[in-house]
Amino acid sequence: MPEEERILIGKTTATYQVASTVDEFYFWIKEGVEIQPYDFVTARDGNFYSIGTVVEISNYTDAMSHLSNRIVSDVPGMPLLDRLSATVAKVSVFYSYQLINGEKLEKRYPVSSGVDVFVSDKEEILDGLNAGQVPTQWFPAGIISRTSGEGVIVPLQAEYLVGPESGHMNVSGISGLATKTSYMMFLLYCITKKFPDKYINIIFNVKSADLMNIDKKSNELDETDKSIYKLIFKEYGLDFEEDSPEPFTNVKYYQPRGPEGKPLSYSTRQDNIYAFTLSDVHNDLDLLLSDVKDEYHTVDSFTRFVVRDWNEDNDSWEIRGPYQRYKGQQVQVELNASTWKELRDLFDYNADDISGVYGLAPSTVGRIKREIGRLTQSSIFVENRGTREHFIRKVIRESKPGQTIVIDIAKLRISEQTFVIGEVFRELGNIINLETEENHKQAIVVVDELNTLAPAKQQSPLKEQIIEVARKGRSVGFIIFGAEQFASEVDDQIIGNSALRVLGRTSAMEISSPAYSNYSRQEKNTVMMLRKGEMLISYPVFRSNVKIRFPRPPYKTPSNR
Repeated sequence: MPEEERILIGKTTATYQVASTVDEFYFWIKEGVEIQPYDFVTARDGNFYSIGTVVEISNYTDAMSHLSNRIVSDVPGMPLLDRLSATVAKVSVFYSYQLINGEKLEKRYPVSSGVDVFVSDKEEILDGLNAGQVPTQWFPAGIISRTSGEGVIVPLQAEYLVGPESGHMNVSGISGLATKTSYMMFLLYCITKKFPDKYINIIFNVKSADLMNIDKKSNELDETDKSIYKLIFKEYGLDFEEDSPEPFTNVKYYQPRGPEGKPLSYSTRQDNIYAFTLSDVHNDLDLLLSDVKDEYHTVDSFTRFVVRDWNEDNDSWEIRGPYQRYKGQQVQVELNASTWKELRDLFDYNADDISGVYGLAPSTVGRIKREIGRLTQSSIFVENRGTREHFIRKVIRESKPGQTIVIDIAKLRISEQTFVIGEVFRELGNIINLETEENHKQAIVVVDELNTLAPAKQQSPLKEQIIEVARKGRSVGFIIFGAEQFASEVDDQIIGNSALRVLGRTSAMEISSPAYSNYSRQEKNTVMMLRKGEMLISYPVFRSNVKIRFPRPPYKTPSNR
């Protein structure tokens, strides 16, 4: 922008008590200028530029106390004495540089007092966000809404979101606003638009039928929403047609098997159905029994015995071996179970044999019997799968880049939901561990309710699987987009491994917990007042947090169906 067209908004100020530093400076605001927190500003001192965001605005007068102001004022008449006053803004510095022969060289140095401050132009904002770097690949996090000028897209450098430098996203905030899921899906949509054939998208539909129509176009985007998508399409080099933006494409839906083989779903779709036989999940009974208390690891021992003694050729659990019954009678046991019914029958009629062969206490066998009976009564556990019924791990294993897989779990009980999610994460873990150049895959998993799946103070096989993918996944392109209402209730390793942390509106009690200790007082106040469609994001490249806006999703949701 030509210097004569720049909007001068004030001058920097420093005192003997409050100095400018390499990380922040202050400026008094010119009368008549409108400025808001999170606006980008630039201080210019010759060829030295310092770019940052306004984080706090304060008004000062020459009054020594509030009492002195009261003394010189006569309510409701005119003040008896005019006070000197100034409105001062505090700025968090993103990037400082010196311009030498047209080249920007980073210079970490404090701004002098009395330097002109301007509204940042688009180029300066991008310099600040990218810390002077030019990203080779990036995704839009949303836009910065500026008090002066049009919005600017916030770029997320790809290598810090989808690997290999770092990865994963975590979103938290008050439930009921539908903001967390919408933001994850917005970012996934932008990634898919840029790389339509690179990632396998795996989405869990956790609530109602929220994500069961992502391939159907929304008819409720307003002009503000469309203008944001238009900016993104323009930066991507894509044409924004009259009917843009289009919804997701190449989507497959998988619904849990319900009674009589029909989908167990809030959606009216009649798509692919998934179900589980004992043969499918004999290696994963620890996931099925993950909500069973196991202080002495006896349930864990049982699941390991099943894995050890499963005969792949006969596709059954084979219990073999002698043991001594009461009064020293030795018994040779040969029992088999290949279906859920046969497994339950074994516990009903041969509990003593199981106890004897494996050295498990009768009370332990009785408890496992009750839990297996309780958990496998669900219609998703079948003796044999029908022709339309799929094993979800095989679906993940055989999926191809460019596909979007929606797994509906909304109508399942909590224990069944955690089992299905655990199956997917265990398959992802296996793929990561068996990764080769020939079978290389990259996937993005979208999942809500992490506070239930990976709670901070509990251990479970599912939590271990999620943490494993969080730790190892970024290096090979397996990325988690996770959300929860309360980040304080989620395991620290999940939050800590997330490069992009996003906060929606959050309650005062939650924001005061240690999980938010790295946020300033001003940022905490901002988070408590965010509106729908607004987020505060932190990212490794950003030297301070950024407030953004994002549009509503381009697909049909329950509110616009």
